[in-house]
Amino acid sequence: MPNYANDFSTFPGEFWSQGIGALNAGPAGSTSQWTSEVFGNSGDSGAAYVNVYYSSFSGGNLDWLISPMFDLSSGNHYLNFNVALTGFFSTNSTTFAADDFVTLMVSEDNGSTWSELYRWDSNNSPSASGDAIPEIDLSSYTSMTKFAFYAESNAGNIDNDFFIDDFQITTTSLGIEEASVSQFTYFPNPVNDVLTIKAQKVVEDITVFNMLGQVVKRQTPNTRDCTVDLSAMQTGAYFVQVSIGNTVETVRILKN
Repeated sequence: MPNYANDFSTFPGEFWSQGIGALNAGPAGSTSQWTSEVFGNSGDSGAAYVNVYYSSFSGGNLDWLISPMFDLSSGNHYLNFNVALTGFFSTNSTTFAADDFVTLMVSEDNGSTWSELYRWDSNNSPSASGDAIPEIDLSSYTSMTKFAFYAESNAGNIDNDFFIDDFQITTTSLGIEEASVSQFTYFPNPVNDVLTIKAQKVVEDITVFNMLGQVVKRQTPNTRDCTVDLSAMQTGAYFVQVSIGNTVETVRILKN
């Protein structure tokens, strides 16, 4: 399949669907509480959004957001996207209630059965500013595959907003991993023309990818402090992959 990207600027995106149903039952119907909102309740970048909250008035969540079918039978493919969690209608950091969670699900039989790939809960709540998930290698999926995001809340009294943005399946690894300590800083973000990178060690390689996973710029600065000229790039989101020694770290930036 070709590289695929959905930034949810048009919600939910072509051939995406919705449903309601318990995690072990799967989705039914065509509506849910998933909708459109700016990522992290900040800025102007569209995202998929669901309010995760239980009350006697609103009930809870059993809400599914379902991707189109993807043919992953030829070559290697990689899944990346960004998530964020904020307090209700705010940009404040928060955590899930003990009985609330969101999962990434996968199906290889057109949604008849689903398996859990990843879960966000009170033990690993995303940041309010947004986190790139650890890249998922899809090489073991060789049939027609679809993904879904499932949100559930039961009796918790924490009112949260969960966001998904920049969902993409690429044939090139973006090398996005969870890192406890970053080896460099970068600014500004969003960037108008020039991105500055300041590292603790020599930066050996910088690669810029667009949302389709295509390389749009590459340079080998071999210095700790360096700049990346993005003035010729179109407005939108990009991934900047920075290689320092044996470490490769990827960050998401916005180009104005």
